[in-house]
Amino acid sequence: MLFLLTLRALRSFGLIAFAAALAGAAPSTERMEALFRPFLAERITLSPDGRYVAYTQQTGSDLAVVIMDVDRPTSKTTLIVDEDRVIEHSKERQRAALRFLRWATPTRLVFAPTVYVIPPAVKTVAPGFTPPAPVVIAPIMAVDADGGNPRTLVDATTFQEIVGAGGGATPVARMRAATILGFLPGNRERLLVQVPGVGGREATPAKVFQLDVHNGKLAEMSSEVTPRGQIYDLQGRARLLREGGYARRPQQTFLYRTVYSGRWRKLHEVTSSSEAARFTVSPETYFGERAMPLGFDFDPNVLIYASNVGRDTFGVYGLNLATMQRTDLAIEHSSRDLSSLAPDIPAASLVFDEKRQKLAGVRAEGAPLLTVWVDSKIAEVQRSLEVKFPRRSVEILEWDDARARFLVRVTGGTDPGRIYVWQKDEGLLLEIFRRAPWLPNAALHDSRLVEFAGPDGAQLSGYLTLPRAPRLKPPPLVIVFASGLPATPHAEFDREAQVLADLGLAVLRLNQRGVLGRGARQREALREGIDRAAAQDARAAIAWVASQHPIDRKRVVAMGEGFGGYLAVRATQLEPELFRCAVATEPLLEPARWVQPRPDFTAGPPSFQQEVNRIYLERTAPRLHEIGVTSHADALSHPVFVVYRSHRADTIAEGVAQLRSQLKRRDIEHQMLAVGDDYFHGLPGARAKAYRALEEFLNLNLYNYNVKIGPTRVVR
Repeated sequence: MLFLLTLRALRSFGLIAFAAALAGAAPSTERMEALFRPFLAERITLSPDGRYVAYTQQTGSDLAVVIMDVDRPTSKTTLIVDEDRVIEHSKERQRAALRFLRWATPTRLVFAPTVYVIPPAVKTVAPGFTPPAPVVIAPIMAVDADGGNPRTLVDATTFQEIVGAGGGATPVARMRAATILGFLPGNRERLLVQVPGVGGREATPAKVFQLDVHNGKLAEMSSEVTPRGQIYDLQGRARLLREGGYARRPQQTFLYRTVYSGRWRKLHEVTSSSEAARFTVSPETYFGERAMPLGFDFDPNVLIYASNVGRDTFGVYGLNLATMQRTDLAIEHSSRDLSSLAPDIPAASLVFDEKRQKLAGVRAEGAPLLTVWVDSKIAEVQRSLEVKFPRRSVEILEWDDARARFLVRVTGGTDPGRIYVWQKDEGLLLEIFRRAPWLPNAALHDSRLVEFAGPDGAQLSGYLTLPRAPRLKPPPLVIVFASGLPATPHAEFDREAQVLADLGLAVLRLNQRGVLGRGARQREALREGIDRAAAQDARAAIAWVASQHPIDRKRVVAMGEGFGGYLAVRATQLEPELFRCAVATEPLLEPARWVQPRPDFTAGPPSFQQEVNRIYLERTAPRLHEIGVTSHADALSHPVFVVYRSHRADTIAEGVAQLRSQLKRRDIEHQMLAVGDDYFHGLPGARAKAYRALEEFLNLNLYNYNVKIGPTRVVR
């Protein structure tokens, strides 16, 4: 009887929830750090004959390339190719990475670490003193499949120029990093590299070379003094120039020239079709109908471009620059953009079959993964593999010349990914490795893509992660807004969601209205204002999750990074009854100040991107100062946890400082956690430390039974 009375007393004071919270085991620091360890195969490639796979892995503080014999998976060669780099204001180091990893021949592998610049240490600047140039480390290297014949083919010192020799100035050797354009079509033993020119009085030309992958010998192909922004065809010829797109000249245009002409002409003035004629963009037309170059086909006369003229989504098309007529290339998708609004050139989304010298397909940005194949044989392989892996994302990465073996990555919401080789003729699927073998599936929380109806008939989506062992039953819920402006959809697997689930929380990473990759109507579906639309989407998301799974609707957290962080804090102002607290990383708390230049730091007009952001925001909020967080201090009544960069001094830092002052003055619980660059590089130690601080904040403001949160309801 005493035990029953005690339980009744606990219920009356709401202490059962507290007892359950104490019973839950907090994740260890080692567990958190394991979640942020770099995955295997951030870069991976299959040899042209299908025999070897090469991939990257982190080995302590070094970056290694592992070469595996597919026929004998236990036979591996490991090469250390780079080391982690110093981060200012941090005891941790930035992880090394590769910018290129491809097989040139069946037995010769080419790779290149990311460019590393070491600034000079200058203590005194005297009249006439010429400071030393920075040291640039940018090697391009090659090795045989058995680990033999390793060689640095070129480095930044190979292309250094002596500038300042005239006029009495001290000569300075300026190193130049080579950009890898790709292999020469029809001869993969020659790598095309481009070296930028040096501007100023003693301008030096930009050059393109053929680089022998065996001995490092260079053969110059072209040399010309041109503005930056050249776009090269697959044969290494400069064919397009990008002009404008900055503050004083905001309209961006393209100049082009034919294969055999040195004369540059304006692309938008000579194209014949109304669709192709829109090869211009300004801040006013950035989100409207336009066309964008993506790169060249193997036929050097054919420009591949993206366009949404007359369509909701961006498709991919071909334009013959010799005749100015559309080709028969037309790749479209009804609900996904096949290009980003600001694509890399040449676009990484274009997938070529180098053996057959044809465009094979286009990868759509965003999640879930999508590749639209124009090659029917590869499309057939894609369909076969999707049958083998239902409810998983299947990505064909590469294939051998004979199309007998395909390199495949399979991911799911719970699984960070596995790499397979599909042996088509034998019908054999060989698992090469797991990308994170130290994270067994049993230790990860279930995540899945969900779709549901939002306000005004909008179709919303997100990734729902449910904790295996919630501290409270029903568990609290975290709504994570997508970040970016416009927002970038969430990825399938998310480390932060797994950490939050370790803390006992259900997590919905919401793709609110306006996310990229879903067409113009999705980007413009913000009639209620960008802040109010996101808050309304969060309301719909909470209701949908509650209808599918038991959650504690009195314990809901709003969370986000960057502009998503702004939306999280703003949502607690607009919908205070929905949320218990807000968590924001680098939040852009005052959009009005963010899109305007700082008079003390920036001279001249706003930048191109600032104008793009301003126009986008003003479409949904004509008076930007009315949607700021700190402009509505009286509406903020919930605890706030903010992560911000400790050494920055800009509008973000100003907003964080102002928010801190407002919360302190009104005696509202808050924590402003200053972190270094190591956190934003995703380094395990820095991330684990920050999440430990967040755990304490949530224990105090979410789980604490003394916090008055109203009656708890279990909603199914």
